[in-house]
Amino acid sequence: MNMNNFCRFCGEKLKNDQKKCPRCGTEVIEERINVEEKKKELESLQKNEKTVFIISSILLVITILILLLQIDTINHYIPYKINDILKSVLPTIMLANTVLTSYGIINYKKSIKIKIIFFINLALLSLSFLYYIYTIIAIIALFALCL
Repeated sequence: MNMNNFCRFCGEKLKNDQKKCPRCGTEVIEERINVEEKKKELESLQKNEKTVFIISSILLVITILILLLQIDTINHYIPYKINDILKSVLPTIMLANTVLTSYGIINYKKSIKIKIIFFINLALLSLSFLYYIYTIIAIIALFALCL
């Protein structure tokens, strides 16, 4: 079914069932770009990008808070069990954020916000001496993305 009512070559008005223009003989292209569909698709991509940014930002804030809680002056006020839980959860959160921001960089190449979150997370991984394996994974992911 022809969604475009005019010939793309000569501008002749066309009926919905015509396969060729009656005036110039140009073949009518059946596949049309549906503007509303493309608009919804773009809005969905933007919403997904925003979701990735929000979740990775939250994970980054949690990471920074946990790292701050590891400072000796603050650490004395936290019960040992809670501190142990925070230490054990930190690598998982950092790795999850690295994976999430890597996904964001791959799918939203022009998103500066997601790239900033990724590089901040990468810097935090590098500064966390106890988590070398996660730093290596993040660096490998970064190089893979740059290729």
